[in-house]
Amino acid sequence: MKVTVKEIHRQQDDVLDVVFSCASGEGRARWASGEARPAVNVSYDIELDVDEAIVLGKNAFPDAGPAQISHDDGVGSLTAIVDSIDSDQVAFLKLQPDALFMIETESELEPSQWLTLRVPFESLRITPISAH
Repeated sequence: MKVTVKEIHRQQDDVLDVVFSCASGEGRARWASGEARPAVNVSYDIELDVDEAIVLGKNAFPDAGPAQISHDDGVGSLTAIVDSIDSDQVAFLKLQPDALFMIETESELEPSQWLTLRVPFESLRITPISAH
């Protein structure tokens, strides 16, 4: 997924949070690379990871779409469609045509089901693959 870094926030122990924009909206996540430092107004191809399992009614709720990402008061919100679920209860959610992310699920999900996932932004990690 391609994102552009809008803001950088330094936390304790040199942990970096970034506010980023992408085709699906604007989000906030932990920067998961100690080697590559983010830069404002630079675009990156990234991998998105979510460090929480889906639990319907707790952090995931049925939705009608469309795909979007946002953040407010320390909570990241991702609306995505379930692409598939493997036998190990790992769901593959599609946020954009080029953005498929994996997340464990503790709930029964169906392919083509829309969900809004709401998690603390600290549970969202982006790992840069390349910069543009």
